[in-house]
Amino acid sequence: MAETFDPYEDEGTYDYYDEEATPRRRPRLLWGRIAALAGALVIAFMVGRASSGGDDSAELDRVRRELTAAQAEIDELETRLAEEETEPEVVTPAPSETAPESTEAQTYVVREGDTLRAIAMRFYGDPDLADLIAEENGITDPTELAVGQELIIPPAPE
Repeated sequence: MAETFDPYEDEGTYDYYDEEATPRRRPRLLWGRIAALAGALVIAFMVGRASSGGDDSAELDRVRRELTAAQAEIDELETRLAEEETEPEVVTPAPSETAPESTEAQTYVVREGDTLRAIAMRFYGDPDLADLIAEENGITDPTELAVGQELIIPPAPE
């Protein structure tokens, strides 16, 4: 036969159910650890910020402006280079191909890269006659030729 169990009825309570006998739950240490970690991160951030030398945004802006200016200069130089490559090459004629000596003065517009000696070679076939062109135009310093300047080329001496 099967036995039946009667529930145990005790009017008293066991110690582990007694609130006074049960120790109070300590607060969980997890939140305290998280707060300590957050505090340490804030302190590390502040120390790193203070030791970085301050605000570098002004320096960064200056470098960006220099970069922009350098890029603009590169673009300009590339454009000039492309233009020079498409311009026909100026060939200085050999002495035998020089223009025939004329008895009248001529005018010549200075181009980039011209010198008095090269102009004398072109018109007279003799670079030593550069002084003649300088005298005619009142040039005391042959390095002061300006692009676009008009020169009077006197007739070749006989």
